Amino acid sequence: FARHTFAMTGVSGGSVGLAVYRACRLQQPGAIGEAATEQGLKDCVNRFGSADLLAPLVGAWFFEDAVARWLPQGCDHAGCGFLSRGLWFEGAMHGAVPEMEQGLVASRASLLARTGTVHQPYLFLNSTWVESGERAIASEMMIDWHWFPGARDQLAVLGSNITLTTASHNSARFPFTNALGAVFAPAGHCAPDVFERRGTMSKSTNTNTNSDNHTETKAKACGHLADGGYFDNSGGHTTADLLRLLDRCL
Repeated sequence: FARHTFAMTGVSGGSVGLAVYRACRLQQPGAIGEAATEQGLKDCVNRFGSADLLAPLVGAWFFEDAVARWLPQGCDHAGCGFLSRGLWFEGAMHGAVPEMEQGLVASRASLLARTGTVHQPYLFLNSTWVESGERAIASEMMIDWHWFPGARDQLAVLGSNITLTTASHNSARFPFTNALGAVFAPAGHCAPDVFERRGTMSKSTNTNTNSDNHTETKAKACGHLADGGYFDNSGGHTTADLLRLLDRCL
């Protein structure tokens, strides 16, 4: 499968599935088709599928948006007890598959090194940029707006790598339950052509981010990320862009 797949693109829960697949492959780096690897992948995916991701999310959501409004907390706004409801959600994802903490770019490099292969599928995890309705894609590949019209490069905007958990959660920020992701970016990184700066970004560094994408080097509020299904409920739009790009390369 990995030898013959160029890229995998998804939105919403599909993006979470792609990230889990990548993380589980890191646990079982053997060749696809080997019995031990296949069983290990199945066990890893089932472990994630059996994890309780909803209770931490809803519990924090209820406290932050409901109870905290009525209980004295020593402050006058909701969220006094939680920095972000997404932190509990992402923490549960990490607990189920620890390799989800690896960076999006670094995880592919690690998988290549551990399997000894020359290629592993690129991931394209699609979110929606709230302020403009554009796609915001997290990928190891540069999201050049000439080949991905109406799309922003998440990693270029942030100026750093992000974990598989955060990248997939950004694509699966469901309405009401999952908070929007507030993006804080270095000065000048909100421009549409910021993808051109990807070459200066470290490809192996994982930026410490919370589920709202507040980076350690935050400069200013840049925009917000919502579920990728708002723009395209299948990831097919990005697939079409990739096919055009691959046709041009060939």
